[in-house]
Amino acid sequence: MVYDKALMKSAITLFLKAVGEKENDAHTGDTPERCSKMWEILLGGKDKDPNSYVKTFPLSQEGEEFVTPVMMSNIKFYGFCAHHLLPFYGLVSIAYIPKNKIIGLSKLARISRHFARVPQVQERLTKQIADFIQNCDLDPQGVMVIIDAVHMCVSQRGVRCDGTKTRTIWITGEYQINERLRDRFENYVNSMTDINLFRY
Repeated sequence: MVYDKALMKSAITLFLKAVGEKENDAHTGDTPERCSKMWEILLGGKDKDPNSYVKTFPLSQEGEEFVTPVMMSNIKFYGFCAHHLLPFYGLVSIAYIPKNKIIGLSKLARISRHFARVPQVQERLTKQIADFIQNCDLDPQGVMVIIDAVHMCVSQRGVRCDGTKTRTIWITGEYQINERLRDRFENYVNSMTDINLFRY
């Protein structure tokens, strides 16, 4: 599905009318055009194939074994809740156990942000990132993804509970059967999490 900028512009115009804004207001007159461009940046994730981010490299010389996990933390992301279209944001942490290949580290951040660029829920986002890395050309022995996030739909509406943080975890392959590896990664994430991101 390709992002429809013209339809979004019409929708923003209707939204502004619904909340009582004047069409010729000095501040909101051009808002539909500005917002249609903005939403394409924020929610245009379906317009690109995530496989285009995958760049792998040979792991080692033939005959060598490498079983140490690759772990990355504090990948910042921003998304929008599928239920209320309010922002949620936080940190993605990823671990994978290579088999025959490794992936460019920047690609893990690009993959994470790609799946956040649609109306999303944290639980699904966590699973999508892990499953994609598990099943892409990297073909690892196992993947573990942890996301810590703050949700504005919790802070700004409803219960209005500031300062809460939600953690979700998804595991595949070797991580499903090896508790020691899971604990190792979770301890690493706990020690590395940028707590300043969650301060108010």
